[in-house]
Amino acid sequence: MTYNFTKAPNRKGAYAGKWTAMTLWSPHANEHTLPFWVADMDFDVAPQITDAMKSEIDRLTFGYSVATPQYFEVTSAWLNRRYGWEVSPSNIRIASGTLHAISTMIKIASKQDDGIIVQTPVYHKFAELVTKHGRTVVENPLVEQDGEYDINFAQLEELASQPNNSLMLLCHPHNPVGCAWTQEELVKVADICGRHNVTLVSDEIHSDLTRMGVTHLPVSKAVGGAPHIVTLNGTGKTFNLAGMHISHAIFDGEELRNKWDAEIGLTLPNPVSMAAVEAAYTKGDEWVDGLRNTLDGNFEFTQAYLAKHLPKVKMTIPNATYFAWLDFRAFDLTDAQIDEIMIKEANILLEGGPAFGTGGEGWQRLNLACTHSQLEEGLKRMCAAFANYK
Repeated sequence: MTYNFTKAPNRKGAYAGKWTAMTLWSPHANEHTLPFWVADMDFDVAPQITDAMKSEIDRLTFGYSVATPQYFEVTSAWLNRRYGWEVSPSNIRIASGTLHAISTMIKIASKQDDGIIVQTPVYHKFAELVTKHGRTVVENPLVEQDGEYDINFAQLEELASQPNNSLMLLCHPHNPVGCAWTQEELVKVADICGRHNVTLVSDEIHSDLTRMGVTHLPVSKAVGGAPHIVTLNGTGKTFNLAGMHISHAIFDGEELRNKWDAEIGLTLPNPVSMAAVEAAYTKGDEWVDGLRNTLDGNFEFTQAYLAKHLPKVKMTIPNATYFAWLDFRAFDLTDAQIDEIMIKEANILLEGGPAFGTGGEGWQRLNLACTHSQLEEGLKRMCAAFANYK
C-alpha cells in the first residue's frame, strides 16, 4: 500500500499544542508562524490506526479497561520483527507516556537528593523531572567535534563511581543530536552502570525512526539483558500518537519490575489508545518505512538547501529521529538574538539549543517531520532572515 506524505491535516484551531500553543514558547508567535518545535509530526496518521480507533469507539466500551494478553504479544512481536529483540510479554508494562515512565523509575530506583546522570545536550524534560522529584542533575556532557558526538566514558566512569549517583537516563537514539549509539558504546555504558550499581533507564522512544538502512539496537539486546536495565519505548513518536498517553517500560530484572508493579498498582489504560497500539504494531510496518523514506528525503533536502542558501549554518544528517540539529555558532550572535531573529524576522518557531543543557549553546533544533512544502517555506524564511547577519 502506498501512503501520502505530501499532505498534512489542518491542525490549526484543533487541540494540537504544536500549532495552538506557540505563544507559550514565544509571545511573538502569530497566526502566520510556522511551528518546527514540538516533537510531533504534521502528517496524517496511518489509516489502519484511525480505523481501529473508530472501531473501538463504535463498540462503546468506555468503562475501566485492561490490556489483554494479545496486546503484550503484538508489542513483543513488533520488537522482535523490527529489531530482532526477543522480549517476553510478561516483562512489558504499560505507562501513561514516557515522561510518566521516567518519573516512576526515578521514584523507585533512586532516593531523595540522589544524583541522576544525563548526557547533555539532551531532551530538557530529563532535567525537569529529576529536579521535580528532589534529585540532582549530574551532567555527563557529550563531546562534539564538527557536528559528530561521542560519549565521555572516562567522566561517566567517575560519575557512576560516586555512591550518591544511583541512576542514569540514557537517550537512545539521542534527542536532539540524533545519535543511534553503537553496540560498543552501549556495552560500555551498561558495563559502567552495572559495575557501580547504577540503574540504567534507556529512553528509546525514537527507536523506530532511524534512517533507512540503519537498524536500532536496544541497549538490552546489545548486552544480552541485564537486571539493572529498563527500556522505555512506544508508539508516540513513531506513529504520531503522543496524545494517546500510552507507552511501555520493559524490564530485564525481576527486582525493578516488582518495584514498578508495587508503585503503579493496577493499570487501566484508555481502550482507544490500546486499539491504536495494537493496530500500529500489527499493520504499521509499511507506513513506518514510508515515513522513514520521507524523513530521509527531508534531511537531504535541508542539508542541501542550507549549504546553498545559508552555508554558515552547519548540519550533519543524524542516524535517527526527525530532528535536524543546526549549528549557528559561526554567527556573531547570542542565543537570545538567534531566537529573536527566528520568530520576529523569519516567523518560524524552533527550539533553541540552551534549552537542552550544556553543549546546546549556539544550536537550534528543527523538527522536519512535515510536508516538503512546509519545510521548504520554513527554510526559505530562515535563510532570508539570517542572510542579513554576519
